[in-house]
Amino acid sequence: MTALILTLAALGFLGLLLALGHGLSGSSPVVDRDAQRVRAELDAIAGRLTHHR
Repeated sequence: MTALILTLAALGFLGLLLALGHGLSGSSPVVDRDAQRVRAELDAIAGRLTHHR
């Protein structure tokens, strides 16, 4: 039983190290295409609203 608890604790610790090593906030250089598309659409909508005023 003690070995199981120690193994689970070690796996949890390794998982924590991996999560911290890769950045918890998604700081990898991957481009979020969905966010870019939504931002572009909102900018276009805002541009249309200011253009028609």
